[in-house]
Formats: sequence, C-alpha cells, structure tokens
Amino acid sequence: MEIFRLIIALLICFGVPYLSMVLDSKNRLPNWLNPIILCYGIGLLSSLLIYQESNKAVLEIIMYVSILLAISLHLLNTKLNKLKDYGKELVGAFIICVILAGIFSTIICLAYRSTIPEFDILSGMLSGLYSGGNLNLSAVGKSLGASNELITSALYADIFSGTILILFLISIGPYFYSLFLKKGQIEDYEKTMESIHKSKFLAKPLSNFKGILIGLGVLVISLFPFLIKGISESNKTMITFLLIGIFSVCIGQTNWVKKDYQTEVSGDFFLLIFCTCISINVDLQELLQLSKALLPIFLILIICIMFSHILICKLFGIDLKKAMVAFVAALYGVPFISQITNTLKAPSLLSGGIGLAVLGMAIGNIFGISVALICKYLSGLM
Repeated sequence: MEIFRLIIALLICFGVPYLSMVLDSKNRLPNWLNPIILCYGIGLLSSLLIYQESNKAVLEIIMYVSILLAISLHLLNTKLNKLKDYGKELVGAFIICVILAGIFSTIICLAYRSTIPEFDILSGMLSGLYSGGNLNLSAVGKSLGASNELITSALYADIFSGTILILFLISIGPYFYSLFLKKGQIEDYEKTMESIHKSKFLAKPLSNFKGILIGLGVLVISLFPFLIKGISESNKTMITFLLIGIFSVCIGQTNWVKKDYQTEVSGDFFLLIFCTCISINVDLQELLQLSKALLPIFLILIICIMFSHILICKLFGIDLKKAMVAFVAALYGVPFISQITNTLKAPSLLSGGIGLAVLGMAIGNIFGISVALICKYLSGLM
C-alpha cells in the first residue's frame, strides 16, 4: 500500500506540472489561475489521500533536486549587462521595493518573535520571497534549515495573500495607483504585441534537454561542500544554494547558454515539480495551524511594502506602469509579469519586468540569508 501511494505521488509530482504548463502555453487557464497556484492546490488536495510519513525521504530528495535545478535554470538567463536597457525608473522602482521588503520583513518578524519560533529564518524567507518570488522563499528556508512545515505554511500564506493582491492589481489596481502616480506614456499595444510570443513548453525538446544538462552540471559542482568534513549539515546546504546561484549567474553572462536552450521554461517546470511535491509531503493539520499564524504577518507586510513603495515612487516621479511592473517583479517573480503588463497594456515593459524578476532570484538567496542573520542579531540586542 505504501509503495502504491508513493507511485501515485510521483505521478502527480511530475504529471501535474507538465499538464499545467501545457494548458498555460495554450492559454487554457483563466487569468486568475497560475500554474503555480494550480500545482499547490492539487498537491495539497492529494496529500489528504496519499500522505504517508514513510514516503517523506523520497519526496524530500525530489524537492531538493527540483528546487536546485529550478534556481540554476532560471539564473542561467540572468543578463546583468542588460539592466541599462530596462530604464532607470523601472530598475529604481525595483530596487526600492526590494529594500523595503528587507526593512519591513525584519521589523515585523521581530515584532512577532514571541509567537513564531523561527522568526529570524522567516524574515529571511520573506525578504527572499519579496525580492524574486516564492522560489527564493523556499531556497532561503532550505538554506537556513527551516522546517518543511514552516516553508509550506509560508508558501500557502503567500498563495492566499498573494492571490488577493494579484486579483486587486489586475482589476482595479491601475485605477488605485493612478490616484497617486502619473500614468506615463500611452503605447501602441497591438503593434508591440506582434513581436512578443509566449514560450511554449517543450517546443524544442533538444534545447530543453541541453539546458537541463547545464543545470545538472552546475548542481553537481555545487555539491562539493558535502564532501568537506567539519561543516554542519545546515551550513553545507546554505553554501550549496549560494554556490548554485553564483555559478549559474556567472555562466549566464557567457555565451555558453544560448537563448534557444529555453532554460527558463525548463526552470518553470522544475519549480512546479517542487511546488507539487512539497504540498503532497506536508502534514495538513500542522500546516493549517502555522498558516493561520503567518497570514497576518504576510498581509501587514504586503500593505507596508505597497504603500511605502507608492509613496517613494511618487517622490521620485516614477509613473504607475513602471511602479506596478517593478512591484510585481519583486513580489511575484517571472510567472505574473505578463499578466500585469497585459493589464496595463504596456508590453514594452515585459522584457524589463522579466529581467528584473530573474535578477531578483539571483540576489534573493544572498539577500534573504543576510536579512535573517541581521534579524537574529537584532533580536539579541532587544
């Protein structure tokens, strides 16, 4: 019976991400339903039927490999020399948002330190989350040795609060932002959209395979800390995550990785595998308790970041389109950039938004770990 449940779990872990990406590439999913949300939801529902304590070890291996590959494949697309092409206002708005995420994550987690046992780790996870997306939340959590329950509950608290926020942003968000920020230039939407095509999953299997091989190579090289004696397991994990980020970003600046390798698409696939797997591999009762405790933190943090971001963007004269795209790039990462640029009818900001979101993933791990260490240090002074 246990083996049967494990087989079903594995089929779900790999099959659901594949189907969700195929449906998304064919525009069969409604605007409010992202593949990430779909995989989390199906994974959580599946855990009610097939959760088994004895299967945790196998699923955790898949979780670690998939998230490490997702990080590497996404960061292979980082082109630091293209930042100037995105425009000073867009880049500035993004940097402001990331800094605000670090500041408010520290302040709010310190305020809740008596109710959240791993408050310092959570501050780092939130800083990683709101600088490059939920991939960083998981990576920072794994790097710092957070429990699976904390990581999963944080992911679900993010899904709940983030879904409400993205629905607000793609509906009345532009009107709300227009109350504070200037609208900016009007684009020729139809003409610009002609040059933008959505990447289709596995459109070029060989290119995907080559990209995955490069990601695996980076992963193997980055695992060498586990061969060194005298280093704790948590430090080995943290060093490995950091090395993967550094190596992938460095390789991404060379000509080794070509655009047609589609490492970004493959990275999305492994990210979805991780999302599905971690949902299946969770104790739902403990998850609900932790998510309930974390939800107020997420809501307060989002509100603080958003209003402070709007205020500072107004101070620097940044228009609402750039402010909103930068905000979504920091808080949500790559998957939601096209949704916000479509809402704003600003396709010219698509590549810049995606580029900054990928940059956020590149810096998110180091940034998140740094914030966690600062939060822990400050807690000792209070």
